[in-house]
Amino acid sequence: MGDRTPSRLLRDMRDIFPEGMPDATLEQFWLSKLPTVVRPLSRFFCGPLDTLAERADRIFEACETCEVAENNINKASILGKEIIIIWISGHLGTCNMSLVEEVCVCGKMKALMNSTNWQRHTKSCKKRKSVLSTAKLSTFFKSSRNVSDKVQLSHDSSKLKFIFPDAVFVSSTTENVNGSNVESYLNTISTIFESYPNDPALIPTSNISDEQFSFINSLGPCQPLQSSLLRKQFPKRMQGERLRSFHDEHYFKKLQDGSLVKLYCIACKLFGTSTAKKNPLAKDGINDWKHISRRILCHEASSDHLQAVLRKSMYNSNQRVDVGLILESSNAYVAENREVVKIIFETIIYLARQNISFRGHRHVVRKYSLEMLKLLSKHHALLSCHLRKIEDSKNHNRLTFLSNVSQNTMICILGELIRSKILKSVKSAQVFSVMIDTTTDISNLEQFSLVLRFVNDQGMVEERLVALKVATDSTGKEMFNLFCDICETYGLDWKNQLCAQSYDGAAVMQGQYSGLRTLIQEHNPRAVYIWCFAHTLNLIIVDTCDSCTETRNFFGYIQSLKEFMAARKRTALFMEHQKTLYPNERARRMKNFSTTRWTSHHRVIEVVFEKYKAILNTLEDLSNISDRSTGSLATTLLKNITSFSFVSIMFLTKTIFEITTPLSKYLQSPAIDFMQALVMVDSVKQQLTNLRTTEGAHEVLQNAKQFAIDNELDETQLPEIRLRKRKRMFDEISEDEIISNPVDNFKSKVYFLVIDKIIMSITTRFEKSKDILKDLSFLTHDRLMNTNQGKPCPDDMFNSLKIWIPQIDQDALRIEYTVFSKSFLEFQSQINPDKVHNYTDIDFINDNEYEDDSDENHENESQDTNINRSKKTTPLQLLQLLNSFDLITAFPNLFLLYKHLCTIPTTSVSCERSFSKLKLIKSRLRSTMAQSRLESLILISCEKDLTNSINIDEAIDKLALTSDVMKKSLLFK
Repeated sequence: MGDRTPSRLLRDMRDIFPEGMPDATLEQFWLSKLPTVVRPLSRFFCGPLDTLAERADRIFEACETCEVAENNINKASILGKEIIIIWISGHLGTCNMSLVEEVCVCGKMKALMNSTNWQRHTKSCKKRKSVLSTAKLSTFFKSSRNVSDKVQLSHDSSKLKFIFPDAVFVSSTTENVNGSNVESYLNTISTIFESYPNDPALIPTSNISDEQFSFINSLGPCQPLQSSLLRKQFPKRMQGERLRSFHDEHYFKKLQDGSLVKLYCIACKLFGTSTAKKNPLAKDGINDWKHISRRILCHEASSDHLQAVLRKSMYNSNQRVDVGLILESSNAYVAENREVVKIIFETIIYLARQNISFRGHRHVVRKYSLEMLKLLSKHHALLSCHLRKIEDSKNHNRLTFLSNVSQNTMICILGELIRSKILKSVKSAQVFSVMIDTTTDISNLEQFSLVLRFVNDQGMVEERLVALKVATDSTGKEMFNLFCDICETYGLDWKNQLCAQSYDGAAVMQGQYSGLRTLIQEHNPRAVYIWCFAHTLNLIIVDTCDSCTETRNFFGYIQSLKEFMAARKRTALFMEHQKTLYPNERARRMKNFSTTRWTSHHRVIEVVFEKYKAILNTLEDLSNISDRSTGSLATTLLKNITSFSFVSIMFLTKTIFEITTPLSKYLQSPAIDFMQALVMVDSVKQQLTNLRTTEGAHEVLQNAKQFAIDNELDETQLPEIRLRKRKRMFDEISEDEIISNPVDNFKSKVYFLVIDKIIMSITTRFEKSKDILKDLSFLTHDRLMNTNQGKPCPDDMFNSLKIWIPQIDQDALRIEYTVFSKSFLEFQSQINPDKVHNYTDIDFINDNEYEDDSDENHENESQDTNINRSKKTTPLQLLQLLNSFDLITAFPNLFLLYKHLCTIPTTSVSCERSFSKLKLIKSRLRSTMAQSRLESLILISCEKDLTNSINIDEAIDKLALTSDVMKKSLLFK
């Protein structure tokens, strides 16, 4: 190099090397010829090669010699006592400290501390640990650097300069300091310097590589707190007559991007257009604290800042890696539109999940969707700007994305995305069952609901709504044609993959000759039919209510009481008495019997039982009023419900429903399998059989008597039966035995009769379902245990399954079953409750979620459970065990068998849930809703969990393909 300066050396090399040589190659040759003191320059500065040469000249002139080696730092004889540190890049201000004394990152100085205490402090200092654990700027580069690479030293007899990148340290005095203290101090200063690698003042304005751009963007905004600074405060400067400084409240209240002392907008600095980068907040920063709030508000509202925030959001979401392409005007317009449409999609999802109306008719001013967007615009600058443009625009044909056509299109797109996820899972399962039901909506249209049940890839059972169509005819043939059209439209191979079907007991569904299940079985005989267990149990309860005269009169009295108390003033009087008698309990209203709410009978009896005293006081007050009609009805009802016969029947039905109601709630869970449902039915039947004893009847009467005494009723026992004498004809020899004892009469004509009726109904109505279980009984826990204990299996136990599941290999299945049963106990002991959900301990289903919501008086009520839960392993648990422990390849046929078993539905309750949503969505005020919009809204409402995984970008792309205008506004070029 000789006596040439670095810039002169660069010019000479350009003359020597051939024309067109890349600057990167020339830079490597040029740096290799520079002195050691100048070489680390390229590690801290990036930019044109000429700019690097100018900075190298300044460093070269500041050094007294060009032969400063890295190991000379420890040998330097340094004069200095006071150091004035001026950090130019971060504008940190001035602070004085001793060069000899070491300083911790937290600001504490060693002073008179001995080496042991100082070492303890440096090891326990939380601030020092936090700084050391933070990624430093030097870690971004491939090769490691040490302090000696970052610092160049020149000295003379009176002045010493440490030349840092963008930092100058000047010392002056006449004391000698050893090299170890200097190196320790330099390490401290280096740590402080690299604590803020994202200082906006250090970011180059041009010629920055993609890797450095991505790294700086990943660091986020530089927002240090006062507690992290050496003096625990921001530097102050005199402005006007007051000392002013930056305050960290601007980080959180009004600023999203900032920096130290001088305020920067990091979004405009990195992602802004050429105009935005000329703004003082992006270029040089501002520190006018007196007008800081006003300037921030003006900057936030500027179009340049909004575009920069949008591009930053897109860059961080990896929608566009090419930042230069984003900055183009056409793509900026598209990006802005996509961000607005994204918010509109999210608003639609929220409103649909909550079953809230979007807009009204022409005479209805309120529009929930627009009001929601206006609320969100207060916290989203782009949306606020979009709505402001719509309000200010005189062009009514402007694209707003808020019209009824655009809204319907977006809703249908979301519905199709949800349906596509469901169909993808169904086709992956390769076997499914159907649940179908119909209902009449507010517009007198017959709505046809189709729900599919299948096992997903994780071994979990799902029941998903697929379609809601209008049925023009309610015959079995029309239902079958509509079912075939839906399956053909969505690519469902029901003739080969449908294994079961479940409907209610209507003749159009289960008719033997022209019912829907018969027409399906003509094309697919393997589709076994299951009469909905929940509907069956409801019919059993109805049979119980009409089993004898006493129970029929009992429910008639309660129905009359409910209708009588429905008046506004009578209800208010009933509520007032409840507050007086039960001040610490929740006031409840009289319930109504419902044909669709299967637990309504138990709920009605429970309200009468709990609020019996308040009902009596209400009827007594109403019987004394001047209105003859009201007074006579109240007197009659009061006489009926105070009789001991009414009280005894109330305790009998309450005891029965406390057993059947938990079963009804269990059957409404989609997570229950067919075999477990039959086990629960048998358990309820056994409990009812245990009630059919003389002791049980006496217990009911004893409880009724105590209840009558507590409520001060006139009758505390059954009335005596008057013997009636009947004239006997001359040829009659025998005489009917008359039961004169009222207790015996209650047991024989009421208690035993009611219990026998419900047991017989359970036996006859569930008999056909048990026929299906005969061919699958060897999959139960008990049969597996028998095989495990060495009991032989029948030779023909798999023959019938070959017809139901043709793809099963009988010989391989027999081997798999034998091996699995021998290791069954080991598998059972390894079942992890956290990994394999225990469906035998399912919590009771809330009535709000799984039952019809038509009862306007419905309240959330918790029910106690006394159903006998089986602790045996269920088929659903065994299926999840095979799936969770990767045993599918080892037992493929056995897994396929358990998969078919768990796919069999026990109820069609999921269809009833869709009808509950139908009543909430298509209400009296929304009765003219189009069918496509209605179907999509119900899909979003019923399948809420799938809305969380919707890809909004995919939805926007689908919206863009609906028209040329949308395509131009929403797709990047």
